[in-house]
Amino acid sequence: MLLLPLFSSSKEPMHLRRFPVGMLLIALLCTAFGNRTASAQPVGPRLQRGGPLPVPAHAVYAPGELIVGLQVDSLLARHARGANTALTAHFAALGVRTVTSIAPDAYRLTVNGDVLALARRLAADPGVRYAEPNYIYVASRGVPNDPLYSFQYAPNRINLQAAWDISTGSNGVVIAVIDTGVNALHPDLVGRTLPGFNFVDGNDDPDDDDFHGTFVTGIVGASGDNGLGIAGVCWQCRVLPIRSLGSRGGTAGSVAQGIRYAVDRGARIINMSLGGAFDSSLLRDAVAYATSKNVLLVAASGNGAQQGNYVEYPAAYAGVLSVGATDGDDRIAGFSTHNASVQLTAPGVNIASTANDQDLDAYGAYDGTSFAAPIVAGIAGLMLSVNPSLSAEQLKALLNSTAVDLGLPGRDEFYGVGRVDAGRAVQAAVPSAFVPMANPNQAGVTFFPATAHSLRGDFARFWNANGGLAVFGYPISEEFNETTAEGTFRVQYFERERLELHPENPASRRILLGRLGDLALLRSGRDWRRFERGEPGDPECRFFIETGHNVCGLFQEYWESNGLADPSLEGTQASLQLFGLPLSEAQEEVNSSGDAVVVQWFERARFEYHPELPEEYAVSLGLLGSETGRPVFGGPAPITAGPVIQRCNGLGAPRNAAITPGGCVLFGTTITMTIRGFQPGEKIAYWLTDPNGEVQGSEDEEDLLVAGADGTLGDLSFPTSFLDTGDWFWVFQGATSGTQSVVPFRIIDG
Repeated sequence: MLLLPLFSSSKEPMHLRRFPVGMLLIALLCTAFGNRTASAQPVGPRLQRGGPLPVPAHAVYAPGELIVGLQVDSLLARHARGANTALTAHFAALGVRTVTSIAPDAYRLTVNGDVLALARRLAADPGVRYAEPNYIYVASRGVPNDPLYSFQYAPNRINLQAAWDISTGSNGVVIAVIDTGVNALHPDLVGRTLPGFNFVDGNDDPDDDDFHGTFVTGIVGASGDNGLGIAGVCWQCRVLPIRSLGSRGGTAGSVAQGIRYAVDRGARIINMSLGGAFDSSLLRDAVAYATSKNVLLVAASGNGAQQGNYVEYPAAYAGVLSVGATDGDDRIAGFSTHNASVQLTAPGVNIASTANDQDLDAYGAYDGTSFAAPIVAGIAGLMLSVNPSLSAEQLKALLNSTAVDLGLPGRDEFYGVGRVDAGRAVQAAVPSAFVPMANPNQAGVTFFPATAHSLRGDFARFWNANGGLAVFGYPISEEFNETTAEGTFRVQYFERERLELHPENPASRRILLGRLGDLALLRSGRDWRRFERGEPGDPECRFFIETGHNVCGLFQEYWESNGLADPSLEGTQASLQLFGLPLSEAQEEVNSSGDAVVVQWFERARFEYHPELPEEYAVSLGLLGSETGRPVFGGPAPITAGPVIQRCNGLGAPRNAAITPGGCVLFGTTITMTIRGFQPGEKIAYWLTDPNGEVQGSEDEEDLLVAGADGTLGDLSFPTSFLDTGDWFWVFQGATSGTQSVVPFRIIDG
């Protein structure tokens, strides 16, 4: 066993241990670190016993949850203080599933059925002081606290603060930056980027050997309101870095490869702060491929106003949003290429962003249409965050229609349609389908007060016939037309699924289910094809040769006992149509509600095991509809309950490394790492950076690690119980090659 002496931020000794694989155990210790208080006001008022329910139509609350406060001197309160089972028994007839104490004489109830109607009934109980929905709280967005924000004139000029009041982005939105790569270790970019690719050198290390790509990436998505440097436009979106340019530029081949790579890796937006004077058929085809897959391409118009003002590609291609540059007074920049291809402008003079320098805290300010384009790309990311159903053409139309007209009235060759207005664009993107509605009181329409949405027609028939609330959850939207890479369909989102209407199909196949399991993994930067495969031959499991995974135990029982109610489907075909094939083995993860649970991913579902629930509810389906379809309003808000908690957003992926059970874990979890890419037998130094940016580690000869014969080193384990909550990362560096493995991880409390 190899012990590496390090110290945590509390100066308690800890060790990084290397265990045999068979000895590794994941221990979850749910430890509280004190109470947290929300600073904002609740969305809705409290329910008063005996009166009408004063919940406004815009109120947002956790589906299936109630908060109940008991009369302090009541018999019910005295019984409840002895055991929560007394409350569970008292309310069992009303459909209460679980009762959790959250404050003196106050309890959170998980319930089946109509939350608001049940609140009315509970409020009438003499032992109940109040009963109310579990309201969602969000932070009121103030001015970001980034030290250089006062230097950033662009946010005020483009009305970005108004956009941030609606959303600061979603980690489900991926923006690809095709450029010179990125310095992912810059403090303002740590956790903002995904694993990318290097088409210049033909490897998976998109490290920036210039400055340009790092600078552009910071404009798109540098962390905001984090007390460091600058604020990026879409600071909760994630950037897919693609190195298609070297310090002297790139080729049509490397750029075209980058476009196709970005599309195939789930990017919804591609920023190209690059250009050339030649129309390449290869590049034109790549652009057409991206537009056919509903991806928005944003490109710099060029800096050639004083060098012939020639047309540049890819900005001039049909389907690409060409962006010119303005200055701090909304005048067209003297260098900004102006011609008929320019569609929109954004600030591009004296723009501050993250610099790529030996000093990791470096920042700079530069001019160019290269730095106007990523502002527009970031705004498009905010728009997709609040409305993931927008098509690329709809994004362009909204960006153009909400722009501030400058220069000659209407579109002109200098400003295009005008200078982008972030606040107006994001407001215009807010989807009406997800806005809570009043009960339409129509025949044949079922209204759900729990989410303030309705269900009707083909979707209602399918929902009722195939499991209803238990399988799909409540509707979280109305019906609307959504454009995906596969086409435009009439859809409706539910907590756990997306239903699609295909009227051209036979009656039994008119409603299809979305592949939300696959989509959720893709948006989180995980490729299920790279997951460790299962072993066939276990008689207690069902092995699926198509994906190489087992389904065992309670998950197997749930999978086999549920399926679509279609009499034409035989055997397990009904289960396959409902859930799809398994995409992973059962594994421990922290879900979007912040719970550490055993999960298994399927094409259309995520199974979760909740041992604290009654046996009939122990296996439940993850809230994939909410995670992939629900608009993300507000910023990284300190919300206190409900399925929309995003406690693991914004965490970057490991570089030249793998981490188990994952990068976001509960305090006390033992983390295991494998690092790779080193020379055989190479000595490796290591450091650990804490949430405050302090670095601890060892370069002493006797403490160095040694890479294996294949250049990897596995089974490096350490318990997180010696560390504080927050974002950390390990850095391992080869003494000879200089290769670095970087492992970001986040510790959250219970």
